[in-house]
Amino acid sequence: MTRITLGGAVLRGTVSTALMASLMSAPALGAPPVDVSKWSPEYVRSIAGTQDFDTAGDCAKVTPLDYKGRLTFWYQGVFEGDPDLLRQYY
Repeated sequence: MTRITLGGAVLRGTVSTALMASLMSAPALGAPPVDVSKWSPEYVRSIAGTQDFDTAGDCAKVTPLDYKGRLTFWYQGVFEGDPDLLRQYY
């Protein structure tokens, strides 16, 4: 078995911390700066895609169509990223 001394443990910790810090900062240093003024809610909405959902079809995948029961979902509330249609109904 190998004995680990306090000095060896400190040295290994220092080297691994320096390596992690250099690896984490490398992508941030090479990336171009972000213009925060460009990222307004209107701009994000203009570049965001849309998606159509078939709720009845998705429910039919897990529940028979002749099922009599209740469907519930967990709703977290409206936040800034939600579309205006969702805000209108909640």
